[in-house]
Amino acid sequence: MRLALVPLWLAAFVPAAAPAATPAAVAAAVDLGRCVAKADRSAALDLMRTLPLGDEPVDPAALALGRGGACATGVTGPVSAILVRGGVADDMFARDFVEFGVQPRRVIADLARIDLPTALGPGGEGASADVRALYLVAECVARSSPTRAEQLMKTAPGSSGEMRVMEALTPLMQACHRTAAPIAFGRGAMRAAITQAAYHVSARYWAGEMTLAGQAQGR
Repeated sequence: MRLALVPLWLAAFVPAAAPAATPAAVAAAVDLGRCVAKADRSAALDLMRTLPLGDEPVDPAALALGRGGACATGVTGPVSAILVRGGVADDMFARDFVEFGVQPRRVIADLARIDLPTALGPGGEGASADVRALYLVAECVARSSPTRAEQLMKTAPGSSGEMRVMEALTPLMQACHRTAAPIAFGRGAMRAAITQAAYHVSARYWAGEMTLAGQAQGR
């Protein structure tokens, strides 16, 4: 049975369980992740290892940000973990890769290992069924349409451009959703998951662990 995903993907909101759904809150969470990745790669990688995979609220003041401590200045209240993760992956992808299929800027052995609860990564022990389903769809999208995934990362979070790319990706996301688990996440979480999966897929491709193109087939 195919589940209808279109309403959530086209909704202009972040996951319902996130602490705030305003465009400013989304931008603050994503920018926090980007800022930490830019200031202290080691701290950013620690965040990717320790932050929840889903939309759980986290207190920026309680995070170990290393040299990126100033990044939390002005961020009030909790932020969505998955959006911070998406910001980290976004900055690292831009720094480490030119584009999909092109030799990375960073030495291949130094590319980050982002373990996700997907077919290609054993990460996410204890992740809920809906979180696993989210990342499986994201990985499928990143493998099946890397160019479109890259277009998504180049748009501003919550923008009309992001919406257009998401609309174009909707048929593929439907084809990629092969489990019975519902995915109760909105646009911000889906973008963050695809961004993480894009880095995850690219790093494994250049490490010789997989092919880049994958076929998304419906049931």
